[in-house]
Amino acid sequence: MLNSLLSLLFPPICPICSMPLLPEDTRGVCASCMTELAALYSPKLISSRIISDAGICRATVLFPYRDAKIKKMIFAAKTRGSRTAVRFFASYAADGILSEKVFSSAQIITYAPRRKSALYKSGNDQAFLYAKDISTLTGIPCSRLISRTGGFFDGRREQKTLGQAERAKNVRGSFRASPDASGKRILLIDDVMTTGSTLSEAARVLLASGAASVCVIAISG
Repeated sequence: MLNSLLSLLFPPICPICSMPLLPEDTRGVCASCMTELAALYSPKLISSRIISDAGICRATVLFPYRDAKIKKMIFAAKTRGSRTAVRFFASYAADGILSEKVFSSAQIITYAPRRKSALYKSGNDQAFLYAKDISTLTGIPCSRLISRTGGFFDGRREQKTLGQAERAKNVRGSFRASPDASGKRILLIDDVMTTGSTLSEAARVLLASGAASVCVIAISG
């Protein structure tokens, strides 16, 4: 009842053009923007040394981060926890997962949590929001299997300010994995893959904790 009243008073808006969403706009963006965004959906298999060295069985990026509209939605989810942006990307991720056995056979969905300082600034962890929505849409349980090491001031530099070699070094030792990862086929979710350093380190600790396999889906890259 309360949710219906709030939706009436504050209707959800398209995260790109800010037009009110209609009931038929099930992917979280208006029909006009949907036409443009749908054309950008282009799942791409990522093959790189850093991915293979981490033991990741498959890594796929769904949307090109260079596109201004995609970048705007990723930013909205990261800084404001935009539910419409998250819902849009999660719906496409779920479609991709359910159409590929290597992904749909996963037993657990998890994510690499944000640094404590970044979480404090934004108030939300977009990777968790994606993982939770994707779990709902696919029926694959979501569980936090990875945690950050260190405290609020962990002495690490921001990944976006570093080159590829520096990123790999900077993120090393940032994560620890739960023993619950042991024996499980795991699907690891993140919003942006640049060099793959963060996801590779997250996968490494999961496999070190006994995970049977780790596959990756990144919303953009």
